[in-house]
Amino acid sequence: MSSNQQASSDQADFQPTCFDGALSLARVGGDRTFLRELIGVFSIEYPRLLLEIDNAIRAADAAALKRHAHTLKGAMNNFGASGPCASARRLEEFGRDGQLSEAAVVQAELRPAVEELARQLDRFAGLPV
Repeated sequence: MSSNQQASSDQADFQPTCFDGALSLARVGGDRTFLRELIGVFSIEYPRLLLEIDNAIRAADAAALKRHAHTLKGAMNNFGASGPCASARRLEEFGRDGQLSEAAVVQAELRPAVEELARQLDRFAGLPV
């Protein structure tokens, strides 16, 4: 099998584990071009949001934590990313309730999950139409 055939086979076999590809497409009416645009925006925005969450935790700024976790959660929800969304929701709740003592632990879980989501979304966006 040539490397091009292998790459095509790998892409055809790709099954995301961090998000729901069918749900993502359904949420944009099956418009793969628009979904790719959403993925592109997410890829640009998620590092900033993670940094803002880090800064809010470090500064013990509950309102900022709530706001940035909510924004990240909403962005990930577009893709049906239930695992990372649950972590972001916990951070949002910590911010809402002013309970920041466990926020750093949840943030440490959230970061790699969001980074894996971004990798899988980028791969999904590269699949043929």
